[in-house]
Amino acid sequence: MIGRIFSFQRSAVPWAFFTGGIAVALFTGLAGHTDPAGLRVQTQQFLIPTVIVMIALGAFVTIFRGEAQGEASLGTTLSDLVVTAVLWGGPLVAGLVTLAQWWQGRPCFPPPEITNFAIVFALAGAGFAVCFHGVRVPLLLWHKWPPLRYGTILVLAFWVVYTGPAFVARVSADLTVREDRRRRLEFYRKQTGTDPEDAGTGFVQGLYGFDVPPFSLATDLRGNITAAGGFQWYGGMPAPGLLRLTAGGHFDETFPRFPDFPVLFSRPRVLVAQSGNTYVNVGLSGGSPPTRILPNGQIDAQFAQVVGDPAHPPYSPDHMVFQSDGRLVFSNEVRFVGMAPLAIVRLKPSGLIDEEFTQRANADLDARWGAARCSVVGVGSDGRIFALVEKSSGAPVGRLVAFKPDGSLDATFAPPADLIIRNFRCAPDDAVYIVATPGPGTPAGLMRLLENGRTDPSFGPPAYGTLVKDLEVQRDGKVLALGRLKNAVGHPAGLVRFLPDGRFDPAFLPNRDSHGISPVLTAVHVGDDGKILVAGQFTTMQFLFGRRVFTFMRLDEDGRRDPSFVLP
Repeated sequence: MIGRIFSFQRSAVPWAFFTGGIAVALFTGLAGHTDPAGLRVQTQQFLIPTVIVMIALGAFVTIFRGEAQGEASLGTTLSDLVVTAVLWGGPLVAGLVTLAQWWQGRPCFPPPEITNFAIVFALAGAGFAVCFHGVRVPLLLWHKWPPLRYGTILVLAFWVVYTGPAFVARVSADLTVREDRRRRLEFYRKQTGTDPEDAGTGFVQGLYGFDVPPFSLATDLRGNITAAGGFQWYGGMPAPGLLRLTAGGHFDETFPRFPDFPVLFSRPRVLVAQSGNTYVNVGLSGGSPPTRILPNGQIDAQFAQVVGDPAHPPYSPDHMVFQSDGRLVFSNEVRFVGMAPLAIVRLKPSGLIDEEFTQRANADLDARWGAARCSVVGVGSDGRIFALVEKSSGAPVGRLVAFKPDGSLDATFAPPADLIIRNFRCAPDDAVYIVATPGPGTPAGLMRLLENGRTDPSFGPPAYGTLVKDLEVQRDGKVLALGRLKNAVGHPAGLVRFLPDGRFDPAFLPNRDSHGISPVLTAVHVGDDGKILVAGQFTTMQFLFGRRVFTFMRLDEDGRRDPSFVLP
């Protein structure tokens, strides 16, 4: 009996001792390279996969047993089951706990957790013995029944042919992300001179681009990207909420950091003018909003002085847009008590308020809508200025109005009164695309308005989902829609594109099999080169590292990830 228990060909016990030793060696390496808290987290995270592998090894080690397959009686299996369970549930767990305390210099696991580990490993040892002896029957069938061998090979061949392309895509994405992670770590080491692992595992996980995705994006004529949002880390560097990236996606170190940027600001907006000046809807360095930043990254002090003039009510910009002549139009988020209401404001390039337009526009709004405010604003190619009007309190009005260039309301623009409009964008052909609902509680749909404000019956998108949050119109008239949607092949997607007639664009399947674009998108921007910048949460097909991998990427015109855009 004793001889059988220690026989590699007849007993599971020596194999269990051998595989347990391998587990101890791997755990020793883990315990020596992480802190106590990280050791417990990683042990709990990888415990179940490790146990499954150890149980499965009981079946795989049979190939090393030679021709003598050994007995498979119930008594033999039960004896090996008990011995292996005791071996793994006692000495193995005790050895692991002792090694952890030896490396860390302190107790790493509370006694209740040690008991739980012992029970789990005892069950794993029992499963190892069952697999060790139970695999004998299918092995005998494998050797004595040729149809089983041929059928298995045929099934595996079909499986490889069917899953091969997707598997290659997953492996490619895996290698890409691992290389991206390695490059980020090297970037951090170069910038700080310290090892990222010294800052803890949570910090290392935050090295994937933005810690929080951008909420507003803009590009200049050279392709440089300005991003604003609530992110606090980018490529291992402190990022208070306003960054400039090169056209290739690398961090522009010449652009200064603004530590006074409110990272928790809920609606950051950023615009870049043709001149290269950057406008943000917050006040930086003690100035009043909006702030203008020169191409060299310095705040335009003269513009800030003019904007902060106490002669007019303080500005609190929400949505901003440029006119073709360089004047800045924005909606005022707050109507200040005891001051003249300014729901919409237009500034001259110098920062001076365009008093004629601003006074007339707000007077017409106040006469028609009362205590209301503007949210989204836009400029048509014909010079008209559009604004989405909402009530200051209570249920939103959700009405879209148009102003003439002098600030007076355009009475010829009259959208249907039953539409509650949530968002809109102006198209280059004078059409206006809206996200609207015919009544409270109904899903928002995408519609197109004609020059007079009436809905265009020739634009009829199919049923594409339950919620559209935002949209962007490309120069060729194609419309990008963000939200919880379904793409052209019926799969859930956070980004879809419609042709000018309302049909799905069949060529636009964002990122296909490389990375999934989830419905959680925060911003989209189309550059002058037609490339699409998207911010949100993007994961690889295999969900590497158990977290999102990208929060920011650039797509080509067909929706594929642009490989030339590489974040540091």
